[in-house]
Amino acid sequence: MTAVRAEYHLSQGRVELAARFMAQCPPILMPFNDTTVRLLLPMIESRSGATVPLLKNSQQANEMLGTSNMALITFLTDKMKAAKSRNDSVACTILGTWLTELHLQEREMREEQFVRTQTRAGQRPPSDVVNKALLHQFLSSFVQDMDPKSIIKIISSHDTNAGEFAGYAAAAGDIGAAVDAALCGKDAKVSVYHSID
Repeated sequence: MTAVRAEYHLSQGRVELAARFMAQCPPILMPFNDTTVRLLLPMIESRSGATVPLLKNSQQANEMLGTSNMALITFLTDKMKAAKSRNDSVACTILGTWLTELHLQEREMREEQFVRTQTRAGQRPPSDVVNKALLHQFLSSFVQDMDPKSIIKIISSHDTNAGEFAGYAAAAGDIGAAVDAALCGKDAKVSVYHSID
């Protein structure tokens, strides 16, 4: 029944809701690899212009999946919650690293879209606050379940402000990186990777 609900919502373009149901399905019905590829390929096609097989998604689903990573983020986050409940640190590390990258990529895509459609100079992207909050919520929820070195390296490799970086570095236990980032100022960009000892 869960798989049927997932397919129905996906066909109607309600991709995040479909992703939640997909995450609840037994692997025999919706294998992890097949489901992640199914949620990811439309974005790859829309970003690269390459033609890829879009599996069994409806056109409406592919259009929605091609504009945002949020369905894949939703699916992987639910899978990470399950891994956390099983105390599966390896799965949490892998999923956490991928999810951090996806959250940052989602934010960068929203900022690019805003720049392309900006009508007034100095206007902030409307989703900027929301995207930062989603990343912060994700990092806060799983700070003890991920490999801090990997997450800090990913965060510092993106155009991330020092305030965001400092908060995660402190929560993850890298006090040196947190202090350095805090001394840079809240809106300064992070450019140095610090390792946790």
